[in-house]
Amino acid sequence: MKDTTKKKIIEETNDIGTASFDGILSIIPVIGSPVQTALSSYFNNRRLRNIEKFNAKLEADLLAVKSQIPDIKYIERDEVIDIVETVYDEIATSKAREKLSYYSKALTNSFINSEKSSLQQERFFTEALIAIPTPYISILSSLLPFDERNATNEQDTDNKFSNSIDIIRGSNSFLEGYGFIEQKYDKARTKANMHLQAYSILGSAGAPLVEPSYYFRITSLGIDFMRFIKKYKNKD
Repeated sequence: MKDTTKKKIIEETNDIGTASFDGILSIIPVIGSPVQTALSSYFNNRRLRNIEKFNAKLEADLLAVKSQIPDIKYIERDEVIDIVETVYDEIATSKAREKLSYYSKALTNSFINSEKSSLQQERFFTEALIAIPTPYISILSSLLPFDERNATNEQDTDNKFSNSIDIIRGSNSFLEGYGFIEQKYDKARTKANMHLQAYSILGSAGAPLVEPSYYFRITSLGIDFMRFIKKYKNKD
């Protein structure tokens, strides 16, 4: 990459996202050690450790998909830079260290997809990842089809989450708002409840009607989101 190009990228903003982006551009062609210049001047030790851990994960992910990384001219696109800055800004302040693997996969997949005409979905998924609490991601993961739960290149484990009714109810409302899950009418369970009522004391005259039963299932958008933060995309 030309030195003038690097200088232009860094001068666009003084935040750590851009400074780290300059280091990432140095990684991609040869997959060397991540550049961490000047990080100490921006962050305290805890934030610095977050960046260091993330850079290590990102380097490993980039190594795994080295052959799929497009030409550097695509990585320099404004849409890609925006995603990089968003991720690094969050890592620098986030206390959710368990999300680092997710952020690394998200950034790696954004690089792989950088040849696309638009990265609107990648941007949406990145912002959703920042907003969604980690337990909700675990709950969403539990709704994946069985063959999607144990990807061969998945490096993180997220099958531990609280089964608190309040957390599950909160996650349902939150994830439905993003379009990652949808509520479906449970015909079989509703009929079973009606059958039970008919043969119980509740089936007497004046008994309340059986309420319809519903369940939540993951949508195709939800599956795509989970793939984006947990699996390497195969380049088309």
